[in-house]
Amino acid sequence: MFIGFGLLALASINNTFTYAFEVSLVAIGLLGISSALGESTMLGFCKGFPSYYVGYFSSGSGISGIFAGSLIVSMKYFGATISHIYVFFLPTAFLYYYCFKYLNKLHLKFPHL
Repeated sequence: MFIGFGLLALASINNTFTYAFEVSLVAIGLLGISSALGESTMLGFCKGFPSYYVGYFSSGSGISGIFAGSLIVSMKYFGATISHIYVFFLPTAFLYYYCFKYLNKLHLKFPHL
């Protein structure tokens, strides 16, 4: 995910680069793979938790889509370029990783959940 956002930022900052379009296609492919792998891993991981947690997870996923879209539109409104937006979202890869590690630690501590 981090590499994908970084490559998109690089391709959009330097759009006169000869291979900017090809770099952006590779970046989109990496982001799609990381998104699909992360979603399927998290849904498989949720089977060990009580069923009402899955509802919380899906509600959070829906709200995050609305929030992220609104954030991007407001950043564009206030003058941010696309490359600024991609660089802004780079730390979310680390946040996702640490959230998963935290949930995995809880799952190992309480295996009955």
